[in-house]
Amino acid sequence: MRKKTGFILLLVIVAILPLAARAVPDLVKEGVADFRFKELTTLYPLCGEWKFQSEDNRDMFLSVPGGWEEKAGYNIGRGIYYLTILNDHRMGGEAALLLPKLNQNIRVYVNGRLAFDSISVGSTILRFNRSIIPLPTDRDVKIIILVDNSYYSMGGMHHAILYGPYNRVLQYKYRNMIKEAAISGILFFMFLYNLFLFLSRYSERSSFYLALLSLVFSFRGLLSGEVIAEMMFPRIHIGHIARWDIALIYLGILFILFFIRNVFAFQKIRIRRIINLLALAGGLFALLSLVLPLPLVSSSVYFLYFYGFAVFSFSLYLIARRIGKENSDALIIFIGGILFMVLVSADIYSIQRGVIMRELTQTGVLFFLLSDFIVVTRKFGRSYLQADKLSRELEVEVALQTKELKQLSRTDSLTGINNRRRFMELGQREILIHQRKERPLSLLMMDLDHFKKVNDRFGHSVGDKALVVMVGLCQEEIRQSDILGRLGGEEFALILPETDLRRAREIAERIRSRLEESTKMRDDGVPPMTVSIGVIGFESEETLDGGLERADEYLYKAKKGGRNRVSGPESA
Repeated sequence: MRKKTGFILLLVIVAILPLAARAVPDLVKEGVADFRFKELTTLYPLCGEWKFQSEDNRDMFLSVPGGWEEKAGYNIGRGIYYLTILNDHRMGGEAALLLPKLNQNIRVYVNGRLAFDSISVGSTILRFNRSIIPLPTDRDVKIIILVDNSYYSMGGMHHAILYGPYNRVLQYKYRNMIKEAAISGILFFMFLYNLFLFLSRYSERSSFYLALLSLVFSFRGLLSGEVIAEMMFPRIHIGHIARWDIALIYLGILFILFFIRNVFAFQKIRIRRIINLLALAGGLFALLSLVLPLPLVSSSVYFLYFYGFAVFSFSLYLIARRIGKENSDALIIFIGGILFMVLVSADIYSIQRGVIMRELTQTGVLFFLLSDFIVVTRKFGRSYLQADKLSRELEVEVALQTKELKQLSRTDSLTGINNRRRFMELGQREILIHQRKERPLSLLMMDLDHFKKVNDRFGHSVGDKALVVMVGLCQEEIRQSDILGRLGGEEFALILPETDLRRAREIAERIRSRLEESTKMRDDGVPPMTVSIGVIGFESEETLDGGLERADEYLYKAKKGGRNRVSGPESA
């Protein structure tokens, strides 16, 4: 549905294209423009039948704008245009002609005097005003324009010459200069910005191709502009400007194809091959435009129009197909492409019909590249947000893993209580408190009796379950401030802060008796078990290692005395 809507929109816009430009009546009839009864307050395009003399001295009338081939029958050579402007002799003030952007060398004579020469204008003359020719208004003016296009096949004045008050002509020129400079400046900024995006993330190649696109059309706007080119390239041969203008258009088409291919990542091999072939052709044509003779290059302009229209139409077709897949990026680029085609077509229409237009091609380029710029920025923003989200998720995952690793480094993986390392760290702290505050501190060393036989007879899984049962019973009998740790195998240690030896013996006895009684009645496969316990109370200057060694001695005595008992200093 969206594809049909897009094509209908395209057809409607093309159908109403002639309404986008205001046609003007011909003011020149048989080489005469009559301004005797007109008030000169605005700009007039001097369109109509100019008197024309061809290189073989044939006199005829040719349309301006228009090419020689329409009536003169040849393209390359020299031609002379004649125009007489009839003025009201009582009118004061000053008028001016504004010469259009011409693709050939010209000389302009006003009342028999040389007023403009595109070949021999020196650097001492203000370049900005070189295409503005002052004219008197108090007498008739006879204008002769000699055109030499010995290197350019599209002979003739394809743009309307503007005539009006000098100040209005100058303002028009200024506005064009500001517009051209602004558009080229915006495109150059887009080049720098997208180049920065590409350098910050090499995987985003769409920003790289958009940067090249922006650079190409920014330079083309300066090179082919009506005003800026005059100021920047005062000495360059106009044929070379035409050569580079054509080459840059081909390069722009090449980068447009690469950009679209990268943004939409077409999966069909057939489509990718067509895009690559069209891009390869664009690169080849750009190279040929720089090396072939100028007449041959200039004669290929019509092919350039056909090639550009075909490539852009094919690109819009591919983009329209993506609109049907709920792709908002495709819709944005499609709208920009439609605006571009409308404005370019309006320029072509103005040239053919003698309409005052404002050089809309570069504006169309700006609209299209701005739509591409929006898409690349959105794509980069989505990539950045996705990367930021992944980064935050990774940070959380790392934090969780770090916490887990830290927990594993401190706890016994089977029972979840302190491992030997953590037990020793906490025990050292309690020893310091015990020695500084002179508070009682006790220690239990516990070892399950005949635990090896449990593993051998019932398997290690039952042995592991027995260790967990032992730890669970101990945790039920101790406080939160007490420190329980697994020293290795079936051996456990318990530090009891602020607990004297008598109280420690009571706790040890409860642990021993509860384990003996509870395991007799279990039905989860854990066999009856008993535990031997050594108990000590830390002395004032005793270290943790010393206490562990002493408690281990009492544990050995409990084992030697028959197991399943508690042994300590009072029983020694």
